[in-house]
Amino acid sequence: MWNWLRQIKDSITQKTIGLMRIEFWRKAVEDMYHDSPPHQPVAIELWKAIKIHKLTKRWFKKMIDERVSVRNIHADHAASHIGKAQGIVTCLRATPYHSSRQKVFLPMDICMLHGVSQEDFIRYKQEKNVRDVIYDVASQAHTHLEHVSFLCLIFVAVEDYLNKIQKANFNVFHPSLHKKSTLLPLHLYLRSWKKTY
Repeated sequence: MWNWLRQIKDSITQKTIGLMRIEFWRKAVEDMYHDSPPHQPVAIELWKAIKIHKLTKRWFKKMIDERVSVRNIHADHAASHIGKAQGIVTCLRATPYHSSRQKVFLPMDICMLHGVSQEDFIRYKQEKNVRDVIYDVASQAHTHLEHVSFLCLIFVAVEDYLNKIQKANFNVFHPSLHKKSTLLPLHLYLRSWKKTY
């Protein structure tokens, strides 16, 4: 939804039209919490997420309000890169789960570049060309983080996963990637204290 709202501001030059779209989302959030989401793909998926994960309305309203009040182009830029990096890492993390259900959501152009098929992931193959696909996808997330690493601590968790996947030689099925990072809170604290984020 944040990305959708960001696109509103980026693509709309007439303030009135942009405000109309913001108002659409305000009403859409209200409707979602009354079990009547608008017939719009993003709204329907958000409604499903609200039901499954018991998300609070206050969080969505605050996000919309913040979208209206944020005027800092650098903050928008940073949020965009962080969101993209987080989305890529989420896709990587979910690959074993999706593979076990006969689904692959990795970019097909990168898979084809390395001669990797969806079947290779479904069969948990761990050859170099499969790891090369993961390397390329992880590299995209890392590139996004490089743009904003000095602005935000959020990237520390994403960076932690990218470091782990590198240590696992980009084998997305490696058991070490499915363990909780017990030192992550300490890393967050140290980075914050040293202001090296």
